[in-house]
Amino acid sequence: LDSVIWITTQQLVPDNIMEDAVVVAADVIEHMLHPEKLIQIVRSLVERGAAAAVISTPDSATSFLQNAFWRDNPHGPPPRAQDVQIWSNQQFSTFLQCEGVLDAIIMVRMENARDVFASGVMAIIG
Repeated sequence: LDSVIWITTQQLVPDNIMEDAVVVAADVIEHMLHPEKLIQIVRSLVERGAAAAVISTPDSATSFLQNAFWRDNPHGPPPRAQDVQIWSNQQFSTFLQCEGVLDAIIMVRMENARDVFASGVMAIIG
């Protein structure tokens, strides 16, 4: 992390655009080594005036039920190499609470309306 240049959300998004914005981080957090950094950024954007933030991630309890490796090793690494952490609904809720996000609405995200297949967890903050 020493070679990373961090910019503030103030530098990234002007205040006039931030007002009443909805911040969306769809299926990003599961790829991050330090997901708490995303939570910090999202919280700062909401504090700056964003109406809400939506964070979604695959749900470990439903997304990989078809994957035999995941079924047999539910506490092992995620089955896809690009994923660092896959949470269940309860785990994601607990993670957010540990990061100080106490006002989030946590729900199951549906893959599509036709099959009504729950595939992810979604949090609405703000």
